[in-house]
Amino acid sequence: NKNSKSNLDYDFLIEGAQKAKLVVNSNNIKTATQIQKLRDFWETTLNMTIFDLPRVCPPQHILDSIWNITLYSEKMFFRNELNETEMWLEFENASRRSLCAVDVDQVLTDERLILFFKSLNIDESDKMN
Repeated sequence: NKNSKSNLDYDFLIEGAQKAKLVVNSNNIKTATQIQKLRDFWETTLNMTIFDLPRVCPPQHILDSIWNITLYSEKMFFRNELNETEMWLEFENASRRSLCAVDVDQVLTDERLILFFKSLNIDESDKMN
């Protein structure tokens, strides 16, 4: 589910911002509101998609091994119907979505996001007053 994957990415980013002390909650719990605000900021204000987030992926030799096993399996079952080029493109796309995690450290170096995360603290303190 694309939505749950993106929620997880945003969740990891909020958690990373908390660990970096950019976001401070009195109870140190990520809130659905914070995640939604981050999603809105990233997707609406910055006009980005979840696929624009920097990613950390397994090393190429691991991806190559997975690809080789996948290709071997497919050849065993679908000898004559195999379009290797199309299959490779699907594998590349799927591996980026499924095997790569959002690069929280890199995101936390983006000045726009640093300022955004700090603004969450202001919003939280407004609620307490």
